[in-house]
Amino acid sequence: MSDCLKTFANAYREAFDQLRRSGADNIFLSRFPGGCCSLATEVMCAHLIELGWKDVEYTGGQELEGEGSHAWLNCGGIIVDITADQFGDHLPTVYVGGGMGLHSEYDNKAMDVRLDLYDPDLIKSVKAKAGKRLAETSFASDCQREN
Repeated sequence: MSDCLKTFANAYREAFDQLRRSGADNIFLSRFPGGCCSLATEVMCAHLIELGWKDVEYTGGQELEGEGSHAWLNCGGIIVDITADQFGDHLPTVYVGGGMGLHSEYDNKAMDVRLDLYDPDLIKSVKAKAGKRLAETSFASDCQREN
């Protein structure tokens, strides 16, 4: 499952990066990855659920010591985070694993996916770009039924 999630996460990170570089007129894209963890996580979560994945949660919360917040996917105990690098260059652009110290700094609660809060054209563009990248990999044949 971990390799499939890495492929999926990389496709979404590439999609967001491509849209940001394209100069698309969107407040979220202009500052990606900063302040975009909820958007990125919710879109990925919804897509995995659409594909029939189970045990996928939009997770995150408030800092235990501070006022910030962060969000990531929890897929059966595997954390998927494509925006951790907003907190420093020493953090990976795509993280898939058991958790970094960063994730233990938050109160870790499951949250509801609310795609209706975002521009539907942006969501469609991100999903299309990520889907195109995923189609170039073995994700469709190897991963949709792996969970």
